[in-house]
Amino acid sequence: MFLLKNFHFPLLLLLFIGCNSKSPFDLLIVNGTVYDGSGKEPQEVAIGIRGDQIIEIGNLKNREAKNTIDAQGMVVAPGFIDLHAHLEPIFELSDCESHIRQG
Repeated sequence: MFLLKNFHFPLLLLLFIGCNSKSPFDLLIVNGTVYDGSGKEPQEVAIGIRGDQIIEIGNLKNREAKNTIDAQGMVVAPGFIDLHAHLEPIFELSDCESHIRQG
C-alpha cells in the first residue's frame, strides 16, 4: 500500500505538467501589429505557435518559447496577402494557377 500511495503523486504531477496549457510555444511572435479583418483598429499582441498551429493570441508576457521573433514596427498576418494581383489569365487558368505561379 505504501508503494501505491507514493506512486500516485509523481503520476499526478506528470499528468498536470503534460496537460498544462502554459507549456512553451515553438515560436512566439511579439510586438507585431495584427489586423483582424473586422475594420477595427489594429492591435499589438503576441502570437503563440506550436507546430504549424496558432495556439494563442493576446497578452503572452512571461511565456516561454523555443524561438521568439520581435516584430516591432511590422504587420503580422497568417498566410499570404496578395496586394498586387495579375488576374488577366483567370479565364484560361480557371483553377487559379495565375495566383499559384506568382508565389
